[in-house]
Amino acid sequence: MSFSVPIESLDAFRDEVELLQNSCAAGEFRPSEGSRSSSSISTSEDFDLVLSFEPEVLLRVHRPSSDSASSAAAALTLSAPAADGDAVLRLKSLIEGRMDEEDFRIAQFKIYDLFLFLQNTISNQEIVLQASASSTDQEYHLKSTTKKKNIRAWCSELRVWGITRPGYPAFLLFEGMEDDVDEMIRLVKDQNWHALSLRAHVKYTFRRPSDLPSDRDTTEDLALLACRLAHGHASNNGTGPSDAATTSSSISKTAMTAAGGATSGKLRPGVEEVEAISDLVQRLRAAGVPELEYTEALNLRT
Repeated sequence: MSFSVPIESLDAFRDEVELLQNSCAAGEFRPSEGSRSSSSISTSEDFDLVLSFEPEVLLRVHRPSSDSASSAAAALTLSAPAADGDAVLRLKSLIEGRMDEEDFRIAQFKIYDLFLFLQNTISNQEIVLQASASSTDQEYHLKSTTKKKNIRAWCSELRVWGITRPGYPAFLLFEGMEDDVDEMIRLVKDQNWHALSLRAHVKYTFRRPSDLPSDRDTTEDLALLACRLAHGHASNNGTGPSDAATTSSSISKTAMTAAGGATSGKLRPGVEEVEAISDLVQRLRAAGVPELEYTEALNLRT
């Protein structure tokens, strides 16, 4: 169900987006899936306002479809695939009720008004959000044998490094050549999921060291060996350390990788499964993955 919120103009919408960005606590304002990963959202992009982290409940804001003062509107949808259905229905009913109130109609920042209204409702426990029974389904927690086999096969075929964690929260991280990781993301998204969010998607460039003989290794092989995830990867134990700068994401990571020293070793890209969150965090830190790019995805508090 979508709620249409009138917007005076794109300038007014831009002001409201800025207000939301400045008012939200860490992790409460983020790009919607498919938007650019950035802390700064433009008026041409959709974004999510987090009402609850666990179970995850999002107020998704879709940009205005028109800049006409008489017809501009932002569409709001409530996304809560893992929350109890009765609570979600009550939230939707509360949104409808709030939008019918006179003080809402005359409010300057209507999206901001709804966000605070829903947050206060949840924090005051007027609505208790609980995980639905279906949120423990294998499709949601990456315990599906079929999914694991597919991801393993795709990583090998596309020559993409992968680290995954089953259970809740499920976690997927990929690194490789840009086109290959883009294809990996597409394949993963095409699977049947109850919920899936692309938290970051970072591109960078590998530059072949000038002192390496041209007949030694292909530049693509060297770039893959220089990936952060290649270091210590279970499918590629012979890989040495890399001093290439890198960034990553909770579901996808793209390369070619940043300028730095290529490594030597066997090139066997594949997927590595890590079950314990503590082991996963240790693995990501060892690979040099910035903490900001996985703490939110794993519901960690720093």
